[in-house]
Amino acid sequence: MGRRKFTLGAEEVPDLFPKTWTFAISGPDSLEEEVFDCELDYPGMTIGLAKGTIIRPMPFGPLRVAPDGSVWIPYYCHGRNPENMGFTSYYACYFFRSTDEGRSFHLKSWIQYVPDTYEFRDAFTTEGFCEPDICWQPDGSMLC
Repeated sequence: MGRRKFTLGAEEVPDLFPKTWTFAISGPDSLEEEVFDCELDYPGMTIGLAKGTIIRPMPFGPLRVAPDGSVWIPYYCHGRNPENMGFTSYYACYFFRSTDEGRSFHLKSWIQYVPDTYEFRDAFTTEGFCEPDICWQPDGSMLC
């Protein structure tokens, strides 16, 4: 029997877990870590349920530092349109930015996967956009 997965909006279970991401940081020459929860501004955040286990959103994308010193995390999940809360069963990419050294992250943008068989013959059988990364160009623009 296959794995069953469901996704809920975090606001549907408001007291289930804190709306934060947990990080551990250490200095360049230290083995001691500081563990902290950052504030998370994530409209439409979803949680997953698989085999009776709640899957809390976690930042698993690479941390990237922008030329202006802000910290970015590209992230992907089955998610929602942050503007109208519409659900997508395909993976979408979300981009979070922190201007306070990771103490809070705010959703800045997202890229939804829209199946198009003119672009990709098997468009409806793929998972969507996965494992995004970002970098900055010399002119300051971002490339994903």
